[in-house]
Amino acid sequence: MGMREWAVVRPAQDCTGQGQLKANITFPSCWDGFRLDSADHRSHMAYRVGKRCPDSHPVNLPTLRTHITYDLVDGSGYGLSSDPMMGTENGRSLHADFWNTWHQETLEGLVRGCLLTGRNCASTTDANLSERLG
Repeated sequence: MGMREWAVVRPAQDCTGQGQLKANITFPSCWDGFRLDSADHRSHMAYRVGKRCPDSHPVNLPTLRTHITYDLVDGSGYGLSSDPMMGTENGRSLHADFWNTWHQETLEGLVRGCLLTGRNCASTTDANLSERLG
């Protein structure tokens, strides 16, 4: 099985054969600091420019990513559900949402103990969570 990688910045791929389609979504990680949402559901957030947030969106948030792999038998004629919304041709956009369902005290502890200290906590599990929270 071959692997095809898709992203909005790349040209549409030929998915007529068998293989996999891999979608990588990176959410914006800079917030304007005021609005929890906006009319277009996007403009209250922005992407970093290099390693910095733009002046218009100065609040730095954790980077959230999701990786999805689709098995393909024959993807010809298929598009992604957000293509019409984004005004693009089939296969050029992908929509994802994030909502926080974490236990807030645990999340804040992980932010303090991992994110703000630069500590890599990727191997955190329920079994070792208390040591990560310090």
